[in-house]
Amino acid sequence: MYGMRLGLPGFGRRLFGPIALFLLLCLALPANAARRPSWFVIDAATGQVLAENHSEELHYPASLTKLMTLYILFDEIRHQRFTFNQEFPVSRHAASREPTKLGLRPGESISLRDLILGIVTQSANDAASVIAEGVAGSEAAFAERMSAQARALGMARTVFRNASGLPDRRQVTTAHDMAQLARALMRDFPEDYKYFSVRQFRYHGRIFRNHDRLIYRYAGMDGMKTGFTNAALFNLVSSAMRGDRRLIGVVLGSPSPAARDRKMTALLDRGFATASPPVAVAARDPSLVTTSDIVATLSPISRAEAAVPRSGTIEAVALERKVERHWAIQVGVFSRRADALRFASELASSNKEIALHHRRIEAHRRTGGHRLYRVQFVDLTRSAAAATCKALHRRRRDCFLRRIDD
Repeated sequence: MYGMRLGLPGFGRRLFGPIALFLLLCLALPANAARRPSWFVIDAATGQVLAENHSEELHYPASLTKLMTLYILFDEIRHQRFTFNQEFPVSRHAASREPTKLGLRPGESISLRDLILGIVTQSANDAASVIAEGVAGSEAAFAERMSAQARALGMARTVFRNASGLPDRRQVTTAHDMAQLARALMRDFPEDYKYFSVRQFRYHGRIFRNHDRLIYRYAGMDGMKTGFTNAALFNLVSSAMRGDRRLIGVVLGSPSPAARDRKMTALLDRGFATASPPVAVAARDPSLVTTSDIVATLSPISRAEAAVPRSGTIEAVALERKVERHWAIQVGVFSRRADALRFASELASSNKEIALHHRRIEAHRRTGGHRLYRVQFVDLTRSAAAATCKALHRRRRDCFLRRIDD
């Protein structure tokens, strides 16, 4: 039909359909995410990089997103805001999430422990949405917190837009960043890491087996998470321990689950054959990296919070040394000014690193007229700000850097 309207000859009519389909598919491909595989392997104890390939290229995380969902939930439980036995209600939105899912129904309730197990084994999208709404009130608000937590952990190129990993062109990560997240889960919640080794889970008479096939057949493997969407292809974060040595591996964008598993097996085998380093490798300074393509996807408040200098090149580092900058650290965001003031005072009184810094409560008006209040400590040098955040992170406090120009 299209060929006749364009006056194409018979051969053109036969050829135009496939060409048009091909062009449409090309236009639909993600503009900001890589299509070639990338991987990253580190020693969990030292951070030593054992293997990497395109580890800073953007990929869609798919269900690897749920690692951050669980990180935030574990943090809530650790701070005694929730318990593992507490039940969250299932909304219509959560129940409507696409498979894979537990098949939750609107109006029912489910315990946090079952939600965790449903995510670990079945990679349940409905369970992830229930957690997001139960913790933050809405999945959109939870995703904002996920992105903020990613920056606090040094995941400089990661943005989250939902709690499950269902397709969203603005939700991106890298192999490097996912390794950082896996390592943070083990470091910050060692008692909860055991959930990632669960092989099957029974819920309402159904048995859900863990999607990670390597957990059944790779010696020493005890977690963590698989992921797949049509755009992301096949992703995997793995952790394995042999003797007293633990490795973390990330593979993104494999063309098939078999290819993904083969690559992870080869990477871990090679890593365990590598001698462990005598000293720890220093973590990358999260204040030095950001990207305009990531910041552009954030909401106004997130764009402001992500305003740190892009670096990683000799020129950028040199400029940073020549130009005097004022730096601030941000330690919390609140919906009420009184809560922000109270938190700032309590934090300053209990942490000598910031007791002498000037504090500031910065108001930001969100769409719809709601205000948020950022708790900041200002007028720091970059090195002082970075050292302060590092000290707060050791105390499991949220903190990230902001540059404030003169």
